[in-house]
Amino acid sequence: MDKSIKKSKDIVKNIFEITNWKISPLLYSDFYGMPITYIYGAGLDPLVDEGYALMKRLKSFENEVYYKVYEGQMHAFVSNIVSLPKSIDCINEASQAIKKIIQIN
Repeated sequence: MDKSIKKSKDIVKNIFEITNWKISPLLYSDFYGMPITYIYGAGLDPLVDEGYALMKRLKSFENEVYYKVYEGQMHAFVSNIVSLPKSIDCINEASQAIKKIIQIN
């Protein structure tokens, strides 16, 4: 059996667990009072829609959320600064966000 399929089966034992917020955090019932959130997505990432959905869900609970998609980038693009120069832009933006959150000038 493929290792990824076996791991998936180990994580989700039955179809009802898919609605468990620990498996699908977007299903958590109360997102009020969350800290400022910055979400960076990659336009070619199969998970980009989940980032958008998280942004919408957090905003629906009146949280401050910043969302940006780097079009033309793939999943985990920030880990490849040599071949993907846009990753440096994202890292710099994330660094500025962290400084803002912890109030460093």
